[in-house]
Amino acid sequence: MLATVILPYKLLVLAAGAVGAVVPAALQKSMSRRERLIMVFVGCAAATFIAPAINAHWLPDADVRLGAGVSFCVGLFGMTLVEMALRLVRRRGQWFLDRAVDRVIGRSD
Repeated sequence: MLATVILPYKLLVLAAGAVGAVVPAALQKSMSRRERLIMVFVGCAAATFIAPAINAHWLPDADVRLGAGVSFCVGLFGMTLVEMALRLVRRRGQWFLDRAVDRVIGRSD
């Protein structure tokens, strides 16, 4: 309740995701400043777009604080999640694309 008074929900999601994204960037000693900024940006973007979807789908009646916690975790693991998704698309992208096309326009068999 207090969080909604201080920050609007969208800004709260962004702030929690940003804090979560800063943690791994601060812990990585071998990264350049540019790499750290990219990591924080990707974590913030992931938290901004993915955390509300997670909250809406799996936690629709959850408190705002739980939503901020989800946003923090998505920001924390945002870069890793993006890397995993890219790896999956590279390995199985054609298969996913074929299935999506088959669902939209039907099978060509």
